[in-house]
Amino acid sequence: MSNPLHPGLFPIGSPQSRAIARALIESRWSTLDLVELYSSREGHGSPEFGEWESFRPGSMTRRCRIPAGMTFDEALQVAGLPVTRTNGKHIRMRIDV
Repeated sequence: MSNPLHPGLFPIGSPQSRAIARALIESRWSTLDLVELYSSREGHGSPEFGEWESFRPGSMTRRCRIPAGMTFDEALQVAGLPVTRTNGKHIRMRIDV
């Protein structure tokens, strides 16, 4: 039985170590359920995206504020953020009150 590759098999900072670390993170991230909670109100000058947080195993959540009249995808583009990809569930929920 062979040992799985891990970054520690290569020198710190080497291209091999970094590539394996990236692949591990992408693999773990791609299976998560993602929840983006957002509000849209007048007065928000530019989109604001919070940090991803884990409230339960297997999922990540972040809170976002976007200007009124802007779509979520437009807000991501304005903020220079990529659309997050996952093989799990991806929920965007508007929480205006």
